[in-house]
Amino acid sequence: MTGAQELRSAIIGLVGFAAAEEQMLLAAAPADEAGDPRCWAALPVIAHNTESKRQQVLRLQAVRLGQVPPEFAEIDHASAQTYRGYAAIPAHEVAEDSSRVTGELVDGLNSVGDGDLRDPSRHQWLRGRELWLQIIVRGFWHPTGHLGEYYLEHAQPGRALALAMHAVATASYLGAPDPARGMASYNLACAQARANLPDQAVAALGEAIRLNPDVRARRRDNRLMTGSPLEATVTAALPGSPEGRAVLTAYFRDLVSRDHKRPPTPDEVDSAMREDPSDDLCPPNGLFLVARLGAAVIGCGGLLLLPASLGEVRRVFVDPAARGRGVGTQLLGAVEDEARSRALTRLRLDTRSDPWRPDGCTPGMAITKWPRSTMAGLTSGLRNPSPDPGGLPVLPLHCCAQKPGKTCRSSSRSTRRVSTGGVCAGSRRP
Repeated sequence: MTGAQELRSAIIGLVGFAAAEEQMLLAAAPADEAGDPRCWAALPVIAHNTESKRQQVLRLQAVRLGQVPPEFAEIDHASAQTYRGYAAIPAHEVAEDSSRVTGELVDGLNSVGDGDLRDPSRHQWLRGRELWLQIIVRGFWHPTGHLGEYYLEHAQPGRALALAMHAVATASYLGAPDPARGMASYNLACAQARANLPDQAVAALGEAIRLNPDVRARRRDNRLMTGSPLEATVTAALPGSPEGRAVLTAYFRDLVSRDHKRPPTPDEVDSAMREDPSDDLCPPNGLFLVARLGAAVIGCGGLLLLPASLGEVRRVFVDPAARGRGVGTQLLGAVEDEARSRALTRLRLDTRSDPWRPDGCTPGMAITKWPRSTMAGLTSGLRNPSPDPGGLPVLPLHCCAQKPGKTCRSSSRSTRRVSTGGVCAGSRRP
């Protein structure tokens, strides 16, 4: 969907869907419903959703007036003070504010031009984020997500699932852009995971990532990415193939965001990829592996083949949305198997200066990125590490950074014997 009028129509439909669900909850919730910061009652949930929408109304007003809106602090949902503030608002005010602010949000949408909605470069404070997508986040994704959490926390998983499925169907019916449909699919995956439907949650998550790769960043809320390990499929691909370039773009986006401590621009990501190409991970000099979850590519890893039976592990990456569930362990195991099949006897480590590590194992494991200055500390626990002309440790392939043969436990509670295939590497980048 690319037409301006169709986009506005879809946004209004999504905002209206969420607002109607809020009013339905307010009508059904007990007037004296108890709650606390760990389990919010309905009124504080709706009051919080309304505040979020009100902030977006102020942003739209700033766009219309050519001003810079205020910065809004993140809300600490676990704060007792925050909860008491919302809970103190009378019920009739919560209901009236919800309806009024929703109308103001739609009016604000209609008051700005198409260029403002689509072109984030017009307003530096948007930091590269499209305004139309912000409206959907504040008016649809955020409120429906909290409504689903309410139902789950109040022992109504069926209602949470029905809401999430209805949201997915509504986004599709309205012809909403892929990012909006991906948000709806992500909320569905969260509800399915919390309702103990892991297979369905995995399928919905794959669809969410396919439609909107940015939902990977929602890993931080930890609503979905807990529980049993994900069974990814690891296969070979070329770095320059569509799937290879997509996952490498996500990899470099992650690295550049760490370097700049903010979301990077597309130009910054492209520049980093040009400065540090991955072409050497093609046969016969190397190989590149991707991890798939359904149709979505959620991770990668590469192996550069060097003289003297030496290999260098590079480009190990797992989407933030899939971390903590063993995907990194599967990728590293596949890289290790490929190294053995090519008669490699040693793997070379290269590092980043930050403590990023691939998913799959606890911080006590060998899978850690260390600055070069700490390499001596890492290798001191290894048996017979060999020197390397590049100043990097070279480890026997069957050696482990822990005690030989020790079983390492991953954060997903699955176990796997880890060799130095679990000590991952890169060249200039990991």
